[in-house]
Amino acid sequence: MVLFRAFIILLILTFKFNNSFSQSEWQWQNPYPLGHNLHAVKMIDQNTIVACGEYGSILRSSDGGITWMIITLSGGQSLRSIFFIDSQTGYITSATSPFIFKTTTSGLNWEQKNTGASYAYLSVFFVNQNTGYACGGLNLGYDNGVVIKTTNAGDNWSISLTDSVGFTSVFFPDENNGYAVGYYGTMYKTTNAGLNWVKLNNISYSLYSAYFNNADTGYVISSSVVFKTTNGGSNWVNNIYGSHLSDIYFLNSNTGWLISDRRDVRVTTNGGNNWHSFSVPNSFEYINSIHFFDAQNGFITGDKGSVYKTNIGGFIWEQLSHGTTFGLGNILFVNSLTGYIGGQGSLLLKTTNSGYSWNSTSIGFNFPSYNSGIAGISFPNSNIGYLLVDSVFKGYLLKSTNSGSNWFKIYTQNNSFQDVCFINSETGFIAAHNWSGSNSILKTVNGGSNWMTVYTNNINSEYLRSLIFINANMGFCLNANGAILKTTNEGNNWQIQYTHSASLSGIYFSSALIGYAVGAYGAAVKTTDGGNNWFSLQSNVTSLLRSVYFINENTGYAVGGQQYQQGTIIKTTDGGSTWVNQESITYEALYDIKFNDNLEGFIVGSNGTILRSSNGLTFANPINIELPNGYFLYQNYPNPFNPTTKINFSIPITQYIILKVYDALGREVQTLVNQKLSAGSYDVEFNGSNFSSGIYFYRIAIHSDKLETGNFTETKRMILLK
Repeated sequence: MVLFRAFIILLILTFKFNNSFSQSEWQWQNPYPLGHNLHAVKMIDQNTIVACGEYGSILRSSDGGITWMIITLSGGQSLRSIFFIDSQTGYITSATSPFIFKTTTSGLNWEQKNTGASYAYLSVFFVNQNTGYACGGLNLGYDNGVVIKTTNAGDNWSISLTDSVGFTSVFFPDENNGYAVGYYGTMYKTTNAGLNWVKLNNISYSLYSAYFNNADTGYVISSSVVFKTTNGGSNWVNNIYGSHLSDIYFLNSNTGWLISDRRDVRVTTNGGNNWHSFSVPNSFEYINSIHFFDAQNGFITGDKGSVYKTNIGGFIWEQLSHGTTFGLGNILFVNSLTGYIGGQGSLLLKTTNSGYSWNSTSIGFNFPSYNSGIAGISFPNSNIGYLLVDSVFKGYLLKSTNSGSNWFKIYTQNNSFQDVCFINSETGFIAAHNWSGSNSILKTVNGGSNWMTVYTNNINSEYLRSLIFINANMGFCLNANGAILKTTNEGNNWQIQYTHSASLSGIYFSSALIGYAVGAYGAAVKTTDGGNNWFSLQSNVTSLLRSVYFINENTGYAVGGQQYQQGTIIKTTDGGSTWVNQESITYEALYDIKFNDNLEGFIVGSNGTILRSSNGLTFANPINIELPNGYFLYQNYPNPFNPTTKINFSIPITQYIILKVYDALGREVQTLVNQKLSAGSYDVEFNGSNFSSGIYFYRIAIHSDKLETGNFTETKRMILLK
């Protein structure tokens, strides 16, 4: 099963207090299009869709959901509601800041508007170009509810209504009549454009969404009941029962849609008198929002980046989002092309194209996804590999002799296996923990057929993890009490070389002498004499660091963090003397980091997170599995751009590609691609952060060798506009 179909993803970050753009070093690769929960979606037209969610994430598609632009608002905003007045002007609310964000470019750019009051805003609605309302409350909207109003297109806001209970939804069927609903059955109505509000006390349920066809007929939903009124809210009847109701939308007085059971869509064509339920395929995550452009075309979005589309009125849904959401714990590149990612249960992902795409590959055994997972991966050469599986207080070692195509069990023990390291095809080590309290390092010299214990301790808290060998003689192992164990005789004897006050989790050596270890509370240590002595580094973070990796003597990364908090990525360019906290673009816990031979980095984490970095380098990314029927160089998108744009090209056979950028005077400013590529379609990113505004040209030369003459050449123009 292919987990990641390749699509174009543009990652744009919008920083506070200005409308400029810059690029994070790390981009989402899985899940696609991203892994954040999406709370709201709007169809501007049949092709243009905008969605928003956690971590300031805004998705925008201009081709009906085939490709997506990712726009990230700074500050880790929790974005909850979208409203578009027309095809260009729209608003988004934040539940974690006093800001409402406005676009006048159909969602391409967003301007921050300060409401003047620090409430969590959960809903926004505009009745015309100038007049709009938003509602929410304190403590993520639960308490001290407020409805605010603008009469100058969002530039200024004033308080229209307050209550001790938070508001969740505001809706105006016309310019005068409006409704605001909230927790514990809170409901208000205005008939004079918010000048005065009357409290309605007819429902005792907490209400989460409201929709009105006109001033008299409308619907509100709790988590389990849809209520309908036909007399302006004076009376309400139970229209339909369900569970986990989250959103409702009506196209007209008869046709409407409801999200029910968090995984079903119900459809009515007679004003809610009857509802018909249709399941959303492969919906393992909750869906949160629904919107239709017309009677046929609609979108729904949900948790972990879930996106679905229908073009037949909601009776059948097509899943546009994809990729595993199982936790991913470790990653290993065997060579420049082949790599593996180990995950929950029996999940093993494999790449044969340097990490551009990852496929799920069978290991031949089904381990439960709960309390089981691949704890370690070791390939002493490209053919022979070992997988360490930790499954409910029992450890398994699997072996492959054909580059991971098939796996078989070679060793089982009633211990928790923590890590595996083979220094050649025959000699390897396992770090194991017995829940009765003992910890051990096991060694094999015959490819895993037999094992002997070479180290043990009986201190329960000192369970072992993170095995690494620098050469055939020297190796290291960490334990949970902050100790670094070292061997200098092929692992036959181990002794504690250093103990840190914090637990250590990850270790890496950039050379035989220089090594690093990281752990809890931002702990980081370094050795410059082969591990005999270690000294502390200032990581400038306090979160748990789980993995560390250096791409050269000076440049390295460490990752960690806790789930549902900001994932931690720190970087050093001076051998660990100073560390910079990078934008991680995710709330997921990050477990491991590796770089391939092309210096392209990958981070894996909880809920299927795979982040990818080019480390400042440019690379051609495959975007289509179908073979093209000719040579094509496409116009860059977006154009004009600031500061990043994508350039797509296609080749029908394997050939050498040179793609360069020139300024208006014809001077070469950057080489984007200079490599041999297989037949297919590719995209490459050009970052103009270091260049001035103006006209630039990009030229492609396609040929069978490295000479810039050959089968196909073409030049196109692009505009950098800052």
